[in-house]
Amino acid sequence: MSILIVCIYVDDLIFTGNSEVQIMSFKESMKKEFEMTDLGLMHYFLGIQVSQSEHEVTLSQGKYAQDLLKRFNMANSAELSTPAEYGITAHKDTTGQDVEANIFRSLVGSLMYLCATRPDITYSVSLISKYMEKPKRSHWEMAKRILRYIKGTLNQGLIYKRNETFMLQGYCDSNYGGDPDDGRSTGGYMFKMGDSIISWQSKKQNVVALSSTEAEYMALCAAGCQALWLRGILDQLLQKQMKSCPRDQEADILTKALQVGRFRELKIKAGVGNV
Repeated sequence: MSILIVCIYVDDLIFTGNSEVQIMSFKESMKKEFEMTDLGLMHYFLGIQVSQSEHEVTLSQGKYAQDLLKRFNMANSAELSTPAEYGITAHKDTTGQDVEANIFRSLVGSLMYLCATRPDITYSVSLISKYMEKPKRSHWEMAKRILRYIKGTLNQGLIYKRNETFMLQGYCDSNYGGDPDDGRSTGGYMFKMGDSIISWQSKKQNVVALSSTEAEYMALCAAGCQALWLRGILDQLLQKQMKSCPRDQEADILTKALQVGRFRELKIKAGVGNV
């Protein structure tokens, strides 16, 4: 069975498939209907750099990250080993010094887009995104720490290695009562195909959990919904998934600030490395 997948964003179009004949036929039919330019293998799309070889595909946003550092005057800043201080708990800080809200929001929005290829900063970015309404100096310093971490990892991104095993593996976690302002927990999940991450989320839960078990249950529910959706997509791609056997709790990186050693270990397991 031949498969053709087409993605369109405004006037940019990318496509892939398992049949060279079908791909060429699609190209020709599109050229007849529209004025188009065939750029060949994808190298750059919506700020994401793509490198393809026989053994792996890498996705990165090195240029985007460099431009981000320059825009916020952090290009010459000192580098840090983690995006968030170990054990940190952010709060509203009602007595702290105000900072320019529009600049803070612009930085948070830019960091959110960088999360497209950097799951290792997802939790830290979700942490500061809660304070976009009235950001304080302490929140600004947390955002600058993320930039300092990015400064030292500019050449890192997602690595998808050629693999004969296509087992879908899912992980979920929560940090019970992690928000000191309202008592809500942060839930997170990640899914991998083979050794590489394909889907992830770090999000504060909608209601207050009355126990750590309830917080974990809500995180599991969100992960279960995503697992069903991914399985449906994979079924259509003829990669039916029957079971999953994860061995470690890798979703910790999406729900809490970790020590350097554990953070690096989970970042490598998620498939984030030098590209």
